[in-house]
Amino acid sequence: MRCHKCGAASRVTYTTEQPDLFRTKRRRICDNNHRFTSYEVHESIVLAVSRVKLASRIEGFKQRVRLYARDLRIWQARVLHGQSYASLGRLHDLAESGVRRIVASMSKQRSGQKLGAHKEKDEP
Repeated sequence: MRCHKCGAASRVTYTTEQPDLFRTKRRRICDNNHRFTSYEVHESIVLAVSRVKLASRIEGFKQRVRLYARDLRIWQARVLHGQSYASLGRLHDLAESGVRRIVASMSKQRSGQKLGAHKEKDEP
């Protein structure tokens, strides 16, 4: 292994196994007397962690898709069908202010799309 400071070759001065962390710690010294530590992790551990991270990212994406679908249903019910903010809040277990925020956000996102003759109605 090369030194990270000067690029010279290095040698191991001592090695410590860390089974609880699934890694090996090696203390090194280069030909120019720079000291540093390197860690080795078994490939299967790296791959397992990568699979967990990937699964987490996929789940996060699915959650965002579910929320977008819910927000779109709320927006359509309000803008296209005139349902009240209060009834939509009860239906989706949200505060009325949350429903208003969702409708405003979706209206802003969809402002470039043609809505036809339907327009949002104000509450009495």
